[in-house]
Amino acid sequence: MSARTNWMMLLVWVMLLALPSAAWTQATQQQLFVTVVDATTGQGVHDLGAEHFVVQEDGVQRQILGASLATEPLEIAILVDTSEAARSIMREVQEGVSAFVEGLRFNIGLGVGDQVALMTFGGARFILVDWTSDLEQLKEGATKLRSRQGTGTFLPDAVNDTAKDFIEREAARPVLVVVSADGIDYSSHRDFRRIVQELRGSYTLMYSVFIPTASRRMTLNWDSRERDAVLTEGPRQTGGRRINLSGRQAITGALMSIQNELTSQYVVTYHRPESPVPPERLSLGVTRPNLTVRLTPRKPQ
Repeated sequence: MSARTNWMMLLVWVMLLALPSAAWTQATQQQLFVTVVDATTGQGVHDLGAEHFVVQEDGVQRQILGASLATEPLEIAILVDTSEAARSIMREVQEGVSAFVEGLRFNIGLGVGDQVALMTFGGARFILVDWTSDLEQLKEGATKLRSRQGTGTFLPDAVNDTAKDFIEREAARPVLVVVSADGIDYSSHRDFRRIVQELRGSYTLMYSVFIPTASRRMTLNWDSRERDAVLTEGPRQTGGRRINLSGRQAITGALMSIQNELTSQYVVTYHRPESPVPPERLSLGVTRPNLTVRLTPRKPQ
């Protein structure tokens, strides 16, 4: 292995628990969505080709058939905490969500196929703006985000329900963005591992933005721990990331960094020989130094 090669190692059996076995046992072209950003600046990298990617399965290098920037339309569910704990951050959340959807329109063509839904989870999940490509409708919806007095959150339930929605919609490129404060969560004792399995099964890429508020002292209940696990493991196991903020002023910047990553995804295609047993380990590398890469399995076509 060259010293100039950056590697991201991922235990594929963890990622593949929810994937159809046929997709990984037949001789076929396999595809991955790969997010690539500069490790120093965080800016997207858009000039890589097939020669820059290396894929290994169980230590065996696979033939790269192609790599190009992803152009397939996105289906993005934005889940926003509107519980009482989020009251102090709602203005910044409104501004951040509005900037996020506006950036999508200009950078990845919101009006030509991408779909966005705006949902809340102050109490049970509520669809504030149903799936649409209408930028003005989404921006108007952002202005209606309000905290609900006396409510906690149901975040694990909301994430689980959204993953099921993606499955029902047969979403080809689903993305879930969660913005959460740190109040009490009242979800129905769902095991976070089952929720992550639902995310993987729907091929969802998840991001979470977590903002501490003055209610932090109130969060030491079991369901809040499950919520924290979903916010951490959901992104980690689907190719996204968790962003922990120290203050509300950084909310817009965090959401725009996610938008930047969504414009910096490649589709990497490689050949996998026929095998009755799926691989246990997948390694993906790039030959250019100082890059950060993360992968999300692509739903079989």
